[in-house]
Amino acid sequence: MLFSEEKGFRLPGLDGRVAAVTGGAQGIGLAIALLLADQGARVFALDVRLPDEADRVPGLGYVQCDVGDEASVNAAFSEIERLSAPVEILVINAGVLRQSGFEEITISDWDLTLRVNLTAAMMCSQRVLPAMRAAGYGRVVCIGSSAGKQGGGPGLAAYAASKAGILSLTKSLAKEYSRFGVTVNAIAPAAIETEMIRDLAGFSGTDAIPLGRLGQPDEIAAAVAFLSSAAAAFITGEILDVNGGMIID
Repeated sequence: MLFSEEKGFRLPGLDGRVAAVTGGAQGIGLAIALLLADQGARVFALDVRLPDEADRVPGLGYVQCDVGDEASVNAAFSEIERLSAPVEILVINAGVLRQSGFEEITISDWDLTLRVNLTAAMMCSQRVLPAMRAAGYGRVVCIGSSAGKQGGGPGLAAYAASKAGILSLTKSLAKEYSRFGVTVNAIAPAAIETEMIRDLAGFSGTDAIPLGRLGQPDEIAAAVAFLSSAAAAFITGEILDVNGGMIID
């Protein structure tokens, strides 16, 4: 874990904060959850599939949640409030990718992609923002994608459209909630070494990445932790690129 390499390093403003990470039981979401917990936050990993009890990481709370279902979202955040307190840091990370040529996209795949990647972000944000507004404090960090800025590669029209929506939603929420002490930012990763990118047809490897390697989930987690901390208190409505120089704009 990046910050653990330097003993005692702490970002300000995370200790004791209640954090929820959607898609937090695996991949990038798990890396985010682990780092926030390492920085002292009380973290709940929300996921549609949870690990068995024996495989769960000590120090993390686990709450089953289908982020595409409104009743499941409401139940999950109610459970966090029952176990701890209202969420102060929300990381919107859960997502799906269905690669298909544009003419072959089915309505069901289009609807699923937008529901899980975009509508879920609205539902989760809508669930936690009233308490953040009342408390005068909150952090929302959305995991977007470089595809949302550039349109993505072949077969990624639905995914790119959903991630473009996330980036726009980030800016809208930042404008509406900044006066209440709530910051809303997004990260636009590209070429992160995950199962999703390994399964992506047509991915050209590291040739198009100036740094010459794939990014790691811990590097996305580090960006999330910074934007969630008091060190980023004067940053809102920002889209932070984490892509090894693959896209520079």
